[in-house]
Amino acid sequence: MKETVPNESPMKETVPNESPVLIPLVSKRENDPLFLNEALQGIKQVILLLIVDTNNSSKTFGFNAMEISQGSALMEDAAKIIGQKKKKCDTILQWGDTFTVIDHIAKLKQCSFIKMIKQDDENFEKLYDKLKYQKAYKVLLFEFPKQETEET
Repeated sequence: MKETVPNESPMKETVPNESPVLIPLVSKRENDPLFLNEALQGIKQVILLLIVDTNNSSKTFGFNAMEISQGSALMEDAAKIIGQKKKKCDTILQWGDTFTVIDHIAKLKQCSFIKMIKQDDENFEKLYDKLKYQKAYKVLLFEFPKQETEET
C-alpha cells in the first residue's frame, strides 16, 4: 500500500496570486534562473528566507555562521532576478533551527506554499519530512533536469 503524504505535491501546482510564496535558501542554488522561472509562475509576491543555523555543519545544505556573506550574496542575486520579473520580493535573514524558522515564517507571513529545490542530502530529507506534514502550507519541490554523462 502506497503511503500518501497530504502535503506533498509537484512544483507545477497552481499557487494563488494573493498568497506570498516562501523560498528558503537551503540548496545554495536558489538564484538559478531555471528554478526561479518555474518558482515564479503565477505568483505576485516572494519571500526569500536565509537561515543561519549554528548547528549546521553541512557544506551542501543551508548556511552556517561562517557563510553569512555567501548566503547574503545568493539572496541578493535571487532578489534581483525576481525584481526583473516584476514580482514583489521581501528578504528575511533569520538565525535559528532551519525547520523552526521556515515553519514560523511561513505561518507568520501566511504563505500557502513553500518552494524548495530537491537535494540528495540527509539534512534536506529530514527537513522535508518535517515540513511536508504541516497543514498550514504545501511544500513544492523543484528538481533540476538530470545531466546526461557521456561514456568514453
